[in-house]
Amino acid sequence: MRYTTTPEGIRRLLDQIIGGSSQERTAAWLIFLHLGNDAVQPLADELYTGVDEATGVVILDLLGEIGGSDAQMVLQDILNAGGRDALVQAAARGLARNQ
Repeated sequence: MRYTTTPEGIRRLLDQIIGGSSQERTAAWLIFLHLGNDAVQPLADELYTGVDEATGVVILDLLGEIGGSDAQMVLQDILNAGGRDALVQAAARGLARNQ
């Protein structure tokens, strides 16, 4: 099955991670990992459009697990910007995972 990295597709997968059953959460997480670098920019776009804290933490945790230079740039940006503690902590976790 092919998964889309459109804003709607990304939101649908994020909604599954946040509010789905255990199986739906796992499946959505694995889809993001399968998409890898192709998911980084759409996840960053979603983050920067303004999301609630829980969604932001999920996005940053995903970026930390996907890794790579593009993901690290987003994580570093959030860490440098400061702001909501949960987001800063998630960004720091992601960067530590990619060291």
